[in-house]
Amino acid sequence: MGSNAGLMTMFNRRFYKKTAVLLLVLWSFAAEARGRQTVTGLDGRLPYPLFVRPQISGSFAELRRTHYHGGLDFRTQQRCGLRVRSVADGEIYKIGLSAKGYGKVLYVRHDGGEVSVYAHLSRFHPDIERMLRIRKLKMPKRRDEADIVLTDWVMPVQQGQVVARSGNTGASGGPHLHFEWRNGTDEDSAFLINPCLKGWTVADRTAPNLKTLAVYPVDTASRINGRSEPLYLSMAELPDTCRVAGRISFGLEALDSIEKLKFHYGLYALTFQVDGDTLAHYRWDSLPLCHSGSIATHIDTVYYRMQGGRIELSRVDETLAYTPYTRYKDGGCLVAEPRRHYRLVVTATDFNGNVAFVQLILAGDLLF
Repeated sequence: MGSNAGLMTMFNRRFYKKTAVLLLVLWSFAAEARGRQTVTGLDGRLPYPLFVRPQISGSFAELRRTHYHGGLDFRTQQRCGLRVRSVADGEIYKIGLSAKGYGKVLYVRHDGGEVSVYAHLSRFHPDIERMLRIRKLKMPKRRDEADIVLTDWVMPVQQGQVVARSGNTGASGGPHLHFEWRNGTDEDSAFLINPCLKGWTVADRTAPNLKTLAVYPVDTASRINGRSEPLYLSMAELPDTCRVAGRISFGLEALDSIEKLKFHYGLYALTFQVDGDTLAHYRWDSLPLCHSGSIATHIDTVYYRMQGGRIELSRVDETLAYTPYTRYKDGGCLVAEPRRHYRLVVTATDFNGNVAFVQLILAGDLLF
């Protein structure tokens, strides 16, 4: 009997030990699965606006052809007609119909003056569609037709309520949902807020991909390796030293990636430093809506027309109303002194804190 009791005790110990190990393994798999989720809500309070596995195809403030991207683009499995839900309680206060821009779009006003935007939709809530039929309002068919904007019809909505179906209307390159979070309803004073700050974060361990480093002469007395032309350097062809004279500025072309997705994204933060001193720095937490089209003053437009790549400039034109840089010095430029050496470091960061950087030694040259 004592022997049997001893065997049972040993069996129980092994059983509990194996059970504990099994539970630990299952917990680790669950944790890994949670880590692989592409988008999560803030403490469960703000649900994802779609009902499918969340994936992002466009990031906040990403450099587009004519503007900074104002929100997040969510994939819809290359399909139209997916249910779109309001991410919080509020009221639909504006409806847009356009053959360009956002296409079919809804604006939902929440507490505190915050606004969520749902664009490129295929259909609205049945009550909205009924109202449009009664008013005999239809989607414009041509881009030269005037947009239809309704602000005299209000519909209360609850968090999680289906308000529309996803689509591909307006200036859309494929089926997806464009989502924005704004602070304020007045388009002249409203700010676009990075939705990731509201709880939707992108699971990602991939650092940004640095492509081109640029060095620019700022005025007629400036020289780069003895010449008065910009110098474009690919990451595979970086020299040990670059000779500079006079007032110069810099630029970086970089693209971010998310694991296992084919899309390219914009940076979250960019910093230009010389000898540890910051020349220019931005972090995309917000963007004034009225300045979302100010991209031409931030990128090398000549390079873009010739090569198609977007090089972000360190130089700041202080006479303009807007720059993405929240901190800069001497207009984002360096005045190189003869026979002095400088270390340029450019750092690109995505929202998850993945970092890539490039450095270049600058040798002060004599002015010609």
